[in-house]
Amino acid sequence: MAESVEQLRLRRVIDSAKSLGTYADVNWDDCCWDVTSYEQPQGHAKRRRRLYFSIRRNNLRSAHIPYEQPFADFAKALIRTRASERGLSFNGHAHIMVALRYLYDALRKKGTPDPTKLDRKVFAVAMTSAKTRAKGLTVYHIGGALQQIAGWIDEFALTTAEINFFNPIPSQDRGDGLDPESQAQGLLKMPSAAALEGLGDISNTPTNDNECILIRIIDLLVIGGFRIGEVLSLPLDCWVETPALDEVGRVKTDLLTGKSVKRYGIRYWPLKGGEPYVKWLSDLSVPLAQRAVADLKRLCLEARLSARSLESTQNRVPIPGSWKGDDLLDHDTLVSVLGLKGVGSVHDFLKGIGVQPAIRNKPSGQYAFSYRVRDIEKGLLKRRGELVIMRRPGGQEQMLSQSLCVMFHGQFHKARSTLRFLPELIGEGQINGALGNDPADISVFSARGLTEPDGSPMRIKTHAFRHWLNTLLSRGGLSDVELARWSGRRSISQNAAYKHGTVEQRVAWARNMIKEGTLRGPAAETYDSINDPVEKEQFLETFVNVALFTPYGVCIHDYAIDPCPYHLNCLGGCSEYLRTRGDKDERKNIEDVRSFHLVQLQRLKSETQNDRGTIKNYEAHCERMVQGATAALAVDDDNSPDGQLVKVFPKEKVRGRAFTNS
Repeated sequence: MAESVEQLRLRRVIDSAKSLGTYADVNWDDCCWDVTSYEQPQGHAKRRRRLYFSIRRNNLRSAHIPYEQPFADFAKALIRTRASERGLSFNGHAHIMVALRYLYDALRKKGTPDPTKLDRKVFAVAMTSAKTRAKGLTVYHIGGALQQIAGWIDEFALTTAEINFFNPIPSQDRGDGLDPESQAQGLLKMPSAAALEGLGDISNTPTNDNECILIRIIDLLVIGGFRIGEVLSLPLDCWVETPALDEVGRVKTDLLTGKSVKRYGIRYWPLKGGEPYVKWLSDLSVPLAQRAVADLKRLCLEARLSARSLESTQNRVPIPGSWKGDDLLDHDTLVSVLGLKGVGSVHDFLKGIGVQPAIRNKPSGQYAFSYRVRDIEKGLLKRRGELVIMRRPGGQEQMLSQSLCVMFHGQFHKARSTLRFLPELIGEGQINGALGNDPADISVFSARGLTEPDGSPMRIKTHAFRHWLNTLLSRGGLSDVELARWSGRRSISQNAAYKHGTVEQRVAWARNMIKEGTLRGPAAETYDSINDPVEKEQFLETFVNVALFTPYGVCIHDYAIDPCPYHLNCLGGCSEYLRTRGDKDERKNIEDVRSFHLVQLQRLKSETQNDRGTIKNYEAHCERMVQGATAALAVDDDNSPDGQLVKVFPKEKVRGRAFTNS
């Protein structure tokens, strides 16, 4: 049967994709493309990067069944073309690969695997199937991927009529909704109070060096709110100490000792792009962070030294001992050389890395194999992890020996031998096991018999610490720009996914701050002056729903209706912010804010190592805060009586918008 016009176009598109240089070493006809070598190295992510051109599986343990032709070549052409034109990484293909499986299912229901027979109805069937099987944001992303596939098909006119499919799923807010179900889901992302308390005790009582290594990495997650990959790829020289400066840029000194005061931070690679960045630490967290870094430097030293040796022989993995390449070693010798548990394990290990015996003897009726050293050292390359941990477009590299968190292959696996000639970066699996996320592992909690109050196992996802810290920082008044900068995010819009707590909880936080005396003003003074405990609570419950007293003045936002998304960012130009004319405490706090941001602006002008996009946003924020603080201080220049409440930004209608004093 003669090819249709659309089939001819498809064949040309496939032939063109086959000639592209992207993924040049993969076998086009394979169902699985291993693209690991084409990815930017990330030593902590130990999984291979494989693209499977196969049908959707109901059970992840099932074998991969390839697409039928010509859909298989169509899918491969799509992936290779997109990767070539857009420079996509493995993760950039994820939703397209899923969408292709739903599309293939829908097309087969039409009785054909020919992509030129696709139409809008097939895409609608695929979308309906995705909505019944996938959840949440995944459905939205699949819809977006189907729209991209349809656009690609229409671009090359591969079907008789344009498909013009558009994602029917609306974009979803990544932050928590205010309904009970959304809030319950948000709070599930946070570590439980019992687990956090348990970690506090565990941190001070590691049972051995291996557990100490894992706990110190967890300590850094708790302290810094890092992504797990950012902690595991920390450079060896991550610890930063610099003189602390006062509001006018002079080095601070301790009034008691006369010594200069320092500030401390941890230098790391932001996982989602950008140059090395320093996360500055609060005074309370410095001793814990210092202990964590020092212990990891000490406990991972042997593996780090082994890595340095390995980096000088990148075409092989030298085995322990002064062996020559042609030396022959039998099973008994290899047990001690490789550090394996017995002859049987040596045989299985060498078979697993593709090493064949060089000599087969049969003394006394039994086979005795000998292996050439050169073959073993070459075969061990299959077990070697990444030597380049980070590589940036500018040419900067971080080698394994220059990394903080290094281990030996099998070091944390109780059933395996530790191979002290194979150093590698500590992986996510080791930390997830320690935190109870792998039922097959003994966690730091289960090893001590710790459970949740209801008897269930304690489990903490590594990202839960990030959600927890971001929520605490937001609750404590850190602005969105500062929060994004501290968390290593490129966009402040990403903050919403990390702030959790119901309206009631946020109102409760405000009330507690008044109770604890951290918010000042007439309402706080009235609350303190009431002696009857019942009346105190009634006053607080009634008043805090319509006004909140901050360190800078009064907020008239109604927290009973909606939590303020700009909590304590009053000086950014909020129309609901009032100054108490003549209040000395407010004035001092505002002056401190103004001085702090003036110093920040001075530093930012000379700072060149950080991501410029992030710096530009932060500069604009600092300038806005300086202007806002200046406007708030100007309230005192009026000759009106003290104690009056004055709107600082009466003309502002939207919080955070640029403003003037006029």
